[in-house]
Amino acid sequence: MARKIKIAPSLLAADLARIGEQVALIESGGAEFIHLDVMDGHFAPNLTFGPAICAGIDKFSKIQIASHLMVTNPEQFIKPFADAGSDVIYFHAELDADLRALAQSIRSLGIKAGITLKTETPADVIAHLVGEIDDILVMTVPIGYSGQEFMAEPVRKIPELRKMFGEEIDIAVDGGIDMNTVRQVVEAGANVLIAGKGVFGERDPAAAVRQLRAAAERARKS
Repeated sequence: MARKIKIAPSLLAADLARIGEQVALIESGGAEFIHLDVMDGHFAPNLTFGPAICAGIDKFSKIQIASHLMVTNPEQFIKPFADAGSDVIYFHAELDADLRALAQSIRSLGIKAGITLKTETPADVIAHLVGEIDDILVMTVPIGYSGQEFMAEPVRKIPELRKMFGEEIDIAVDGGIDMNTVRQVVEAGANVLIAGKGVFGERDPAAAVRQLRAAAERARKS
């Protein structure tokens, strides 16, 4: 059976002067997650959120937190982000590291381990991790900045990943996800929709969450 559709608005696209209000809005709209893009200025060409932001959200909200570590040394950040309230921690498949050990480190803290594929990274790079991870994140824009244009080519990896890892795993997609692209990614097999401007760029983010979910459910049934 296909996994539940989950909406995960990306904080990077929110009004950061009103983080509490913005998170409350998407939570009221039914979003399952708030997605934190964690960049170190090296692996990804930007600097963004640290564990303190994660801890602040966890303190005032019941929403789950997914932390996407776009860093060269994720092993140094796994425990701080887990302690700060992350429910899922993603690391990158492109790292020169023991990916299985990173996943085991995350899982040992009682949270879900996710792995991310950049736009150009093929699906078979993570074939050896079947049974070792809980979530997969497919990027449909280059990492680093919010608001980039959706790339259709990486979507072709999703059916291969779904076949490889099965229906039990969550497959997320991030980059240009909105009402114009949701059908394509859901029909390919994604069930977690990470949307930045597609939610926070709308006049009513709570309504945007509900509309995105409804569009995804329609795509799944078609």
